[in-house]
Amino acid sequence: LEAPETGVYFEQSVFTIEGPLDTTSFERAWQAVIDRHSILRSAFLWQNLDSPVQVVHRHLDVAIDKQDWRDQPIEIQDELLDEYLSADRNRGFDVEKAPLIRLALFQTSDLVHKFVFSRHHLILDRWSRSIVNKELFAYYDAFTRNTEPVLEEPRPYGDYIAWIAEQDQNAAEA
Repeated sequence: LEAPETGVYFEQSVFTIEGPLDTTSFERAWQAVIDRHSILRSAFLWQNLDSPVQVVHRHLDVAIDKQDWRDQPIEIQDELLDEYLSADRNRGFDVEKAPLIRLALFQTSDLVHKFVFSRHHLILDRWSRSIVNKELFAYYDAFTRNTEPVLEEPRPYGDYIAWIAEQDQNAAEA
């Protein structure tokens, strides 16, 4: 909050997806993961408040920026991706406006997509991201087979907040 222009808490991953991609199932899978985890539907109000407040939206529609670059030479595709990544980083996130993630999917050939997953570190760290990825793949696999995945019920994010509040801050700092 003190220096949002630094981008320190802005995280961005680029994945290359090779092979056939069912984009409808991919979008449905992302929506299911967002529906499943309240933190992915959260914003944080802090201005003029004694302490920050997490606001969880009941539902947020997933928005994947989809673009087809198949008609562009690979050099132009690389430039377009670099431009997108730079503009996305410069855009940053306003923590008071959910969602604090952005998704983009660029088709670069018939069997290759570039997927960009941008997020604020406030809602997703590396460990949590692996959980999201695992569930995303489970949903995608199930949806492409017209089934539903069987997943354990996730622990509420509030459990983590309660655990953090119970920790000895002096011991943690030491």
